[in-house]
Amino acid sequence: ITNFGTITGTNDICGTDDSTPTNTTGNSFGSSTTDCTQPTPLPIELLYFTVKSENNNLFFEWVTETEINNNYFEVEYSYNGYDYKVIHTKKGAGNSSQQILYSTSTPFFQSNIEGYYRLKQIDFDGQYSYSKTQFLENKVNINKIVIYPNPTNGNELYLLLDKEEIKNLSISAFNLQGKKILERNWKDEKIIENKLELLESKQLEQGIYIFVIETNKLNVKQKIIVN
Repeated sequence: ITNFGTITGTNDICGTDDSTPTNTTGNSFGSSTTDCTQPTPLPIELLYFTVKSENNNLFFEWVTETEINNNYFEVEYSYNGYDYKVIHTKKGAGNSSQQILYSTSTPFFQSNIEGYYRLKQIDFDGQYSYSKTQFLENKVNINKIVIYPNPTNGNELYLLLDKEEIKNLSISAFNLQGKKILERNWKDEKIIENKLELLESKQLEQGIYIFVIETNKLNVKQKIIVN
């Protein structure tokens, strides 16, 4: 049996000081089979995550039991359950040992919002985790038309629609004083796209506007905020 000497040092292999254990021959131990890894606490304890739709808006709600180093959340959407994109973000609490209820909403980002939704949690160091996936069914009474983004910067505004459902489309926009500031019509045009630009070169001033959208089947009003 080969004698490598006795171990000396002020700390063990997994210690936190800078005293590296050595043997009596003066050689330091460059590696060890001892597992010094400490369990990493979960960044958050998520109780639940839900999604629902109402009046051309998506509503998200979730509750965390605890949070550690939690920077922010992202809500992701996928039409097929594989390819996801970010549709909403929400700031996290950082560190918390109490239950926190998060409730937020966003306007429809496309005419058909049926699909898969999940919550992504991102730490300050870039690490992340996911919630269980939720499937949202496109109910029959969901409007086939939505204007986005909302709020907007005033020079970018689009209309999303189901082209198979739309004929004789007209759009009017009014400020809170009732003055019409925008009007567009597609009554005699064949709509071949499901995304239409509304403002073109027009710039909307900061404020709140009511957009009235009329078709052969729908009459929809939507409040748009310009920041």
